[in-house]
Amino acid sequence: MNRQVRKLTEGAMMCALFGLVLMINRQFAGILEIFFVYVLPLPLVVYTVKHGFKSGAVCAVSICFMSLMISTLSSMVYSIVAVLIGLVYGELCRRKFSNGVLISVTMVLTMILEVMCCIVFAGVFGYDIHADAQLLMETFAASGMQLPGNLGVKFFLLIAVLSVILTGVLEGILVHVFANVLMKRLKMEIVPISPIVLWNVPKWVGYVAAVCFASNYAAQLLHASETVQLCTLAAGTIGSLVLVFFGYVACLMMGMVKYKKNLTLILIVLFIFIWPMYVVLGYFYIVSDSFRREITRREDDHE
Repeated sequence: MNRQVRKLTEGAMMCALFGLVLMINRQFAGILEIFFVYVLPLPLVVYTVKHGFKSGAVCAVSICFMSLMISTLSSMVYSIVAVLIGLVYGELCRRKFSNGVLISVTMVLTMILEVMCCIVFAGVFGYDIHADAQLLMETFAASGMQLPGNLGVKFFLLIAVLSVILTGVLEGILVHVFANVLMKRLKMEIVPISPIVLWNVPKWVGYVAAVCFASNYAAQLLHASETVQLCTLAAGTIGSLVLVFFGYVACLMMGMVKYKKNLTLILIVLFIFIWPMYVVLGYFYIVSDSFRREITRREDDHE
């Protein structure tokens, strides 16, 4: 009986916290909405991990009804999706899913939220992605830099869409990190985040990223149509981001082995000059087992 009373009390507290945040956000004209995705899922994550999916779902439905009564349209959408993220993430944590599954599901949900708010329901939320693309084009033209080919405003529209998607990816990562920190502070059982050097990335990721990266330049050399260039540019941007990230990890590991120093800041500063090297090293870091073993072996020897 005491456990049931505790469950109901904690559920009421979660609803009260959500209601307080929603009321404060309304009083401040929705200025707090940008933090909803990071903050609002966390209480429901903790509640779902402690009391299970059914109890979390009851609390989530109560929060959604409360949001319908006291929130604006934009706040309502953000809060409902935040509740869904907290409920799903909490249940996956309770079932001891790996960090890869947790962060992937969270990123997908946050990307869907950003796409809904900034592209699908852009007019309702007062967001104009075409105006953003126009602003990017004007800024780019003012800097005196030349566009690749004759892509025009469609190029910047693509950049604006990619920025929306990447924003969702970063939000998913932040939710995962914040949830892990909170549950660790509350002394709840979590799946520890593995160091980057221990991530086992499938080789096909490297091959696909390399093909996407190369296709962008191939489309420009072959003078492909504007649509093809836009598609390959989008794929090439995503592929290059993947390769650059793991190339940075490879450089960081080699710096630790050879110089026994953390070169994080230096590598970030030099990024604009040596990013093609990051792409090459990232490819070999993903697809070449011998390259990774060589770095790991040397690191182990120094230890």
